[in-house]
Amino acid sequence: MSTDHATARALVSDLYRGILGREPDENGLAGHAARLVEGRTLAEVIRTFLQSDEYKNRTRGDGFGPIDFDPPLRITLDAPPASIARLWAHIGANWAALGDIDPYWSVLSNPEFRLANQPDAAVLERFYASGKHDLARIEAWFSRNHRSLAPGMVVAEYGIGLGRLTRWLAPACAELRGFDISPPHMARARAWLDRNGIYNVTEHLVRRPDDLDALAGTDLFVSFLVLQHNPPPVIAHILDRAFSHLNPGGFALFQVPTYARGYAFSIDSYLAAPPSGIEMHVLPQAQIFRLARQHGLMPLEVEQDRVIDGWCVSHTFLFQKMRGPNS
Repeated sequence: MSTDHATARALVSDLYRGILGREPDENGLAGHAARLVEGRTLAEVIRTFLQSDEYKNRTRGDGFGPIDFDPPLRITLDAPPASIARLWAHIGANWAALGDIDPYWSVLSNPEFRLANQPDAAVLERFYASGKHDLARIEAWFSRNHRSLAPGMVVAEYGIGLGRLTRWLAPACAELRGFDISPPHMARARAWLDRNGIYNVTEHLVRRPDDLDALAGTDLFVSFLVLQHNPPPVIAHILDRAFSHLNPGGFALFQVPTYARGYAFSIDSYLAAPPSGIEMHVLPQAQIFRLARQHGLMPLEVEQDRVIDGWCVSHTFLFQKMRGPNS
């Protein structure tokens, strides 16, 4: 039995996200959708995904585990305030430049989203529609742990980018505070939210740790595909402030790489020759749990995810801040 074109594209998009862990590229999406429209069964298309080199590379474990016998990573977290300030300034300048040059691709690294390819309205609609998948993921994590998103929540989203998730998350809460380090990204996010009638979002530009004090009084901290683009000391600063500013009973749901073979970070070496473009970093689980303990957070669930291909172990964490000794 054949499938109509719109349904076929929706089914194939879900296969890309569920099996390959990424948004579909246009050529692949069109090709697989055409097979369904022509009468191929869904099972046949699924087998194509499972037999692909991309899926085999994702699941064979070469880049992301197991790490049972791997050594600890050499990562420097402590540094003088002046060095930490230079880290923040460098990351801010990098992402502001990316926001000017290639805003959509810098958020989702799919060639169809490059400005040079002149994405049309349909392409941008797919870009923003992908945020609905992230909202569904949040809801599933809460449901699995017998929690729920409450309409009265004050939510902090770190790394709002272009408002891809914000557009869907904001209507589910009373107030959303969107944090980002790039003014060009935030300007596009505001325009997109205004066009969609989303007015309960306030934007907060972050250029130093003190800017994170605007997290105070939040019920949920959310961050996906963002923390990894910051050096480990900056990731630690963000989580430290997020944890400390959560209301009692509040939640932190976030994704971050936790191990990569051969990865090391020295602040002095990094600042001596700062990289340009999109960077990828990790923060070990031990550091994350240490910060959580310091601020009275209890882990509800930790799962290895597949949101990054190949080079690292990435985990998604759900913590809740304790209200008292019997919470």
